Amino acid sequence: MKDCRSVIARMAQACGVKTDTELADKLEIKRNTIASWKNRGSVPYEQAVIVAEQKNVTLDWLLTGEGPMRRGDASGPHKASNVASGDEAMRLFVESNELLQGYGTGLDNDMRDQLLAWLIRYRIDGADMRALVEKILASQK
Repeated sequence: MKDCRSVIARMAQACGVKTDTELADKLEIKRNTIASWKNRGSVPYEQAVIVAEQKNVTLDWLLTGEGPMRRGDASGPHKASNVASGDEAMRLFVESNELLQGYGTGLDNDMRDQLLAWLIRYRIDGADMRALVEKILASQK
């Protein structure tokens, strides 16, 4: 993810808490788990999906800080209806992740996480996903 600490801060905002300890309590996880996320530099995608669904926030906003915070709020640059959620988001995540793993060391973690968020945000899958990833990777050379 672009900035793990920013994602965690948005998770806390969505949950209405201010500290990592309060966030861990709300998410019903061990307190040191959030510290582990920060050390690793990533938040598990599945946890982001859970927060987005339970707190009615968009994955786009939660993962990137862009777009509307709440589902159904069209005040951001992208309407919430364009953002995949629930089962569709998980399907796109699995498909995107499998595709991106095939590129191995061609992608650093930040680029991989940004691509995952982008592919899910715009509901890009199948051949369109492969073509887009190829185009992005070609532009990085």
